[in-house]
Amino acid sequence: MATVSRIWTTIVGVSPTVRQRSLPDPDPVVYLPVRAAPPPVAAIVVRTPSEPATIAPRLRDAVRALDPGLPLYRLMPLEQALVESQWNARVSNMIATSIALVALGLAAVGLYAVTAHAVVQRTQEIGIRMALGADTLHVVLIVVRRAMVQLALGVVAGVGCILGWERVFSQNTGAAGLYRLSDPANLTAVALVLLVVAVIASIAPAWRAAHLDPVTALRYE
Repeated sequence: MATVSRIWTTIVGVSPTVRQRSLPDPDPVVYLPVRAAPPPVAAIVVRTPSEPATIAPRLRDAVRALDPGLPLYRLMPLEQALVESQWNARVSNMIATSIALVALGLAAVGLYAVTAHAVVQRTQEIGIRMALGADTLHVVLIVVRRAMVQLALGVVAGVGCILGWERVFSQNTGAAGLYRLSDPANLTAVALVLLVVAVIASIAPAWRAAHLDPVTALRYE
């Protein structure tokens, strides 16, 4: 029977919670002595009251005194290190924002085309209303109201899909709260853009149809 050797580790203290990455919740961390588990790459943080550039030669001398073959590279202030550590997040954010803007543009163009076409298809109805003595403003409001109802249904369905996708993504990746697609400011801005597009797309053709001669509007195909 083979004997399994065990290495006992003595706990010398409990450190406070330390955030290692930009995740909502800190990760559990165990600190081991450097001699027991030497890392392939290590970072040294030094606090200095003087300029960071003036301490670089002294750091190199101190490391050379410990081990002449130990390299010391990427000396930089903490602010620069923090900026570089967020580079991937910034690039991902830029890509996601670009895709979102393109999607919003396509949605706005598609919404305008569909809404304007739907209003144009109601030209005969508008002509009948005008022939029966309906007011121009009243006819335009009827058309806009119907477009707003359809837009409201679409916005509610879209927000529901966003919330559902965000919940599923957070549960599957374990990054709850890291990706906030359902930010109220973003959703409000998108809804306002689509609202303006829908109003313009419904008012313009409805106003033109309301000012057509009723006979011409009834013959419109």
